[in-house]
Amino acid sequence: MPSGARSAGAGEALDTPGASSIEQLSQAHGIDPTQVVKVLLAAGAESSLKTCSKQSGTSYGGPPLSMGGNTPLHYSAFSGHDDVIRTLLEGKANVRARNDNGDTPVDVAKHAMHQKIVRMLANPDEAVSKARREARDKEKAAAAAEDEEERLEKNARRKKEILHRRSVEADAARSAQASLRA
Repeated sequence: MPSGARSAGAGEALDTPGASSIEQLSQAHGIDPTQVVKVLLAAGAESSLKTCSKQSGTSYGGPPLSMGGNTPLHYSAFSGHDDVIRTLLEGKANVRARNDNGDTPVDVAKHAMHQKIVRMLANPDEAVSKARREARDKEKAAAAAEDEEERLEKNARRKKEILHRRSVEADAARSAQASLRA
């Protein structure tokens, strides 16, 4: 955590210079920032909305986030939140937006040395396509896991039924043998 920052309890905002409102909200309430962005976008939030006020500073003490006019993409590029960036790109965030310092989200990612983020922002359509493929693959894997679980449960029920039937047959056979001896 940057110097001068403090942690917050539930419902309390963080006092972290340069932290975006999304980061503050997610940290204060223990919520995944990607989920915060998805909820905001689903509610109609503008993905490229700029901040109005000058920031008090950043964790590295200078530009590009030291000026106002940053978008959620600028903050996510600085923080290295690739999942949030994918979500913002899916929401049509403007990768060419410039903050009051003249920096784009790519400039911010370069300054923060997040090469993966730089590549994502340089090819936003590819990043969105990749995110959608990954989501489809994840859904397919989840469906396959559910199918496998159902198959295993069905096999377990069959085995239990077979064992029960054999037990009943064995009891009947013992009972028949006992009747013949008597």
